[in-house]
Amino acid sequence: MKPHRKKIIVISLTFLAALIVAAALLIPRILDLNRYNGLIVSSLEKALGGKVRLGHIRWGISEDIWIEIDGLSVVGNTAFPVDFEIPHISGDVSIIPLLWKKIIIEELLLKQPRVVVWLDGESQEEIVSSPDGKEFSDSEPMFEVMIEDLYLTEGRATLEDSLSVPGQKIVRNFRDASLEGFDILSPKMVFQVSMIDEVEPGLGAIKGKVTFEGLTKAFDLENPKLIIETKLPSLNVDAIKSYLKEISPAANLDGRLSLDITCESDFGDLLNFDGVLDLANVIYT
Repeated sequence: MKPHRKKIIVISLTFLAALIVAAALLIPRILDLNRYNGLIVSSLEKALGGKVRLGHIRWGISEDIWIEIDGLSVVGNTAFPVDFEIPHISGDVSIIPLLWKKIIIEELLLKQPRVVVWLDGESQEEIVSSPDGKEFSDSEPMFEVMIEDLYLTEGRATLEDSLSVPGQKIVRNFRDASLEGFDILSPKMVFQVSMIDEVEPGLGAIKGKVTFEGLTKAFDLENPKLIIETKLPSLNVDAIKSYLKEISPAANLDGRLSLDITCESDFGDLLNFDGVLDLANVIYT
C-alpha cells in the first residue's frame, strides 16, 4: 500500500475515533433524561396508582450505555401490596441489540432498598384472563426488554400481616436482604433471595429460590407457573405462636425447628405445598 493511502486511512480512522469519543461525551449532555422526569413519574403513577418520586438521572456511553438514578420510591401503591424506596440504581445497557429493537440490560444493581409488604383482604387481587387463557393484549411492545442479571444488596424489608390472624396485625422486620435474579422479563426467570429476621424470637435466617414461567414478549401471562422454595434452618417456635390459638398444644412448644417448604402455583386451580419439618430441637413443656 502506498504511503499516501496509508496516511489517508490513518487520518480517517483517527477522525472516526474522535467523532465517536465526542459523541459519547456530548450526546448525554444534549439528551438530558431529567427533562422527562415528569413524564416518567406520571406514567409510573398511572400504572401503580401511588405517589412516585424519581431522582436525578445520569447516563453516558463507554463500552455500553451506563445509567445511574439517585433514588426511586413508590408510596401508596394500589397495583401491588408493596411500597418501596431504592436510594441508588445503576445499570449497563448493551448498544448493539438496540439496532434490533432489543433492550438488554446486562446488569442492574439496586443498593440499600427499603420495602414494605402488607397483607390484608383489600390488597389481594385476582388475575383475570380472557376465555382462551390469554391476556387481553395481543400486540408486542416496540422494544423487547430483558435484564440478564439483577442484584439487590443491603436491603431491609417489613411485612405487615393483617390477613393470617383475624383482628391482629403482625409486623416483621428483616435485614441484610439480598436478591439475585437472572434473565428477568424472559419466559423463565429465576431469583435467589436471602434475609434475616432482626427480631428475637423470630424466623431466623431465610433463604429461598423463586422460579417464574409464562411471561410473553407482550408482557402478558400465558400458562404461568410459580415455584417458591424456602428454607428456614433455625425458626424459633415462639415466632409462630401468634398464629395459633392459645388452647392449641403448640403453645407449650419451645426451641427451634427447621423447615423446608416448596409451593407451586399456576395462579388458578393449582396450589401445591410440599416440605420437610425437623423437630429434633423442639421440646414440649
